Amino acid sequence: MFGPRIGADLGLSPALTYGGFSAGLLVMGLASAPVGRAIDRLGGRAVMSAGSVVTAAGLAGLSLAAGLAGLSPRRARPATTPPGPCSASACG
Repeated sequence: MFGPRIGADLGLSPALTYGGFSAGLLVMGLASAPVGRAIDRLGGRAVMSAGSVVTAAGLAGLSLAAGLAGLSPRRARPATTPPGPCSASACG
């Protein structure tokens, strides 16, 4: 639903847009066991609170992405122009 709009805003192909989503799923899968152990060791409140802070920081960084390079955690930078509206062909 959002893939075509995100791709159009960032100038990415559908393959790159959905590939990024797939990479995110892979990272979540790899992180699940260590996070589960941390919850067992430290308690859910501390780990989930820290996760919320990390997620908020990540979403703030994503809001600054101006293209494929901007999606990299080390290369995030603000967009130079505000995104324009999606055209009907680009947004489905």
